[in-house]
Amino acid sequence: MLSAGLMHGDARTVSGEGLKPYTQEPWLSPAGLAWRDSPANSGDREVLRRVSDPFSADGGLKRLRGNLGRSVIKVSAVKPEHRVIEAPARVFDSQEAVLQAFQAGELARDVVVVVRF
Repeated sequence: MLSAGLMHGDARTVSGEGLKPYTQEPWLSPAGLAWRDSPANSGDREVLRRVSDPFSADGGLKRLRGNLGRSVIKVSAVKPEHRVIEAPARVFDSQEAVLQAFQAGELARDVVVVVRF
């Protein structure tokens, strides 16, 4: 995506060097540790594809916003017919509360689970 101009190469990263170093992989040369460009082709096209053959034409990310809040979700792995959910919402204050409700069988129905914290 970087070489296709779809990402900002000068974005700040933890290494402080932009995104270019993340396009390389380490390998052991006869002289020791070295870096080389990552392979151009994916080892598994069901996991990683070239920019010219994306899983989704729009990148597979969607921004949601509504009366419950905002979020960014990855939808490229979800079939289009499963991308709309209409169900009652159940709001929880913690992941532990969700787990308790699940174990008690309270979520064995169509439901949108919202965790506030």
